[in-house]
Amino acid sequence: MNIGVKVRLIIFLILGFAPASAHAYIDPGSVSLAVQAVIAAFAGAALTWKHWWYRVKSWYVRFGVLLGFKPKHSKEEDEPEIESSNKSIDKNSND
Repeated sequence: MNIGVKVRLIIFLILGFAPASAHAYIDPGSVSLAVQAVIAAFAGAALTWKHWWYRVKSWYVRFGVLLGFKPKHSKEEDEPEIESSNKSIDKNSND
């Protein structure tokens, strides 16, 4: 039997034995649960994307550093230089 024929037979059996109308009631709690599940799925996908994006981005930065490229913003450039306390004492003693 061909796979297409099997699929059609299964669909026919499912639709053939399914009731025409369910006469069911969906309470607000069920809808609320479904909405929360959808929101949680989007939030989880966004956080997963953020996590993997930073991992890929850091890999490219490290790979670029190995090839000799400088990153646009390095931590060394952001930190101010701190003068040693000996230099400030020497400056005051010259006055």
